[in-house]
Amino acid sequence: MNVYVFGNEDMENDNMAFSVMQKLDGKISGVKFVIVKPNGDLPFANEDYVVIMDTVLGIDNVTLIK
Repeated sequence: MNVYVFGNEDMENDNMAFSVMQKLDGKISGVKFVIVKPNGDLPFANEDYVVIMDTVLGIDNVTLIK
């Protein structure tokens, strides 16, 4: 399963998803993290099921949005 990681690695206030990815990478069997560059094409445009990891200012807990 691919997990698409959003954010900007170079901006301190927008790189939390990358920190989490680095901690989890290689620890969950079958999960591959795919970095989506800011303003880049969405690599999952033709997929039926998509998992995105991102952070949002003001949300204090892990939140699943369906």
